[in-house]
Amino acid sequence: MTGNYKMIAPALDLFFIEKDELKDQPLYRRDALDFTRHFLESRIDHYVKEAIIALETDNVAAQDLAIVKVKNIMTDLDDLLSASPEHSLSDWLIKAKKYGVNKDEENQHIKTARQIVTIWGEGLNGYAIKGWHGMIKDFYLQRWLLHFDNVRSGNAKKNDISLFETQWVNSASIPKIKKNINVVAECYRLFEKYSRGN
Repeated sequence: MTGNYKMIAPALDLFFIEKDELKDQPLYRRDALDFTRHFLESRIDHYVKEAIIALETDNVAAQDLAIVKVKNIMTDLDDLLSASPEHSLSDWLIKAKKYGVNKDEENQHIKTARQIVTIWGEGLNGYAIKGWHGMIKDFYLQRWLLHFDNVRSGNAKKNDISLFETQWVNSASIPKIKKNINVVAECYRLFEKYSRGN
């Protein structure tokens, strides 16, 4: 998750000037989601860096603030992406499940599909990172929170992150997609919320 939100924000300000006129156009909706996703990812990146610096300097108040910001933005981004099948873990897992001829095979295909987008093996975990609904909040955020907790406690092994990753991969659950999201309105709301320093 990279990018300079201070450079992206003025462009989004201009982009959203036409939101009321173009909100029903499929390509505008697609661009709104992609641009907002990139903006929110850059905000996440900013606060993750702030959290790491605060952890290194033992600034507890700054740690708490930055970690809350990371949690809030990642949760909002995950919810937003549920409106788009192409940004969805659910869509990926449903397609994988269809290749199974019985329950055991369905579960195995789901597990394999989860593994492909997360933990490939020693040295390659995170290689296929996906900014998808069902992964940002449930996988990446939880992994960051475990890491932050380990650093804050001074015990690098307090929370076994690799165990969490394995348990997540082994789950046969499929995240629910939120329907009836007004994509452009929600993109604009989140842009306004996080472009003002929130």
